[in-house]
Amino acid sequence: MILEPLKPISLYLMGVGDVTLGMTVLVVGELLKLVLIERLFNLSRDKLMAIPAFAWTYGKYRQVKDWIVSSEAWQYVRRWSRITRCTVRRYMRTLRASRNSRRLLSPSR
Repeated sequence: MILEPLKPISLYLMGVGDVTLGMTVLVVGELLKLVLIERLFNLSRDKLMAIPAFAWTYGKYRQVKDWIVSSEAWQYVRRWSRITRCTVRRYMRTLRASRNSRRLLSPSR
């Protein structure tokens, strides 16, 4: 409930022309909500599992999630995601190293 007002605030910010700040407020607010809800779920999972309908639904959810994660398509996407992440990191390290070496080689004023 505390984070819900961030949506209209972010829409207002985008409406008055500050799109970057509005999107930042929206994304940060949504991420905080996800983290808080996930944390609450982890703390109360045992009690929730005592409710038969919840336990059945959660079991079905886990089955579907496990099926998706074990699929060949998911593995393919994960593999390319890792390759892309490593490539970007390597590029960023090279870029930083070249900037640092230029600073070291440039004459002082």
